[in-house]
Amino acid sequence: MFNPKKLVVFLPLSFAFCLQGFAQTGSVSVAIGSPHVNPSPYSVPVVGDDLNIQVSVTSTYQINSVIASLPGGRSVTLTAGTGGYTGTISLVGLPQDTTLLTVTAVDVYNNTGSATSLFIYDHPPTMTIDSPAYFTVAMPNLHVHSRCHSDSGACTISVVLNAAGSSLVTLGTYTDSVDASYDLSAYEGSDGAGSNSDFLELSATDRRGVAVSPPWVPFYVETSPYLTPVFSADKNISDF
Repeated sequence: MFNPKKLVVFLPLSFAFCLQGFAQTGSVSVAIGSPHVNPSPYSVPVVGDDLNIQVSVTSTYQINSVIASLPGGRSVTLTAGTGGYTGTISLVGLPQDTTLLTVTAVDVYNNTGSATSLFIYDHPPTMTIDSPAYFTVAMPNLHVHSRCHSDSGACTISVVLNAAGSSLVTLGTYTDSVDASYDLSAYEGSDGAGSNSDFLELSATDRRGVAVSPPWVPFYVETSPYLTPVFSADKNISDF
């Protein structure tokens, strides 16, 4: 006869262990090493088209996955290695602005931990130098014509003279373009090919501080009123 007071239910041993396992709780901690925001002085890192991510994870139990994600749904599963968990997210097509990165780690018992970090997506400015050409002769004025472009707004052009035997001399700073001539008669006697050389350094910097610096432009200075240029080239001319 059935006795309701003595009903006993037996569970398989493996199922009992599963129930105990899913009940496990533990801690998961995530620390983002890159991109890293410097707290003092405060600065947010600026990156280009690829965001390289490096994080470290500490947990009570084995980690099952570590995922880095951006607003809008773009994400990547990070790979474990000797330096922690690493991966790369392409930023191409995203707005060039300050963006929040979120990294979430999940262990085998579904415990989670996460961390966030800011970064700035920004293309470097581009710069075009129309003049002077390499090995131009300033007689004694040197004409400088250059333009820059930045996706993030206006950019600043710096024109700097790297004179032989002296410190750097800033000839001028300009917004977006420069079209100016400089009297360099004080620097006659050194050339852009020898050890005592003069160079013109031009650089463009956008509003976020990202800068580009094309190769320096070597030049000569000549003040004699009796000499007239008859030929020019953007490289050394051999004299036989």
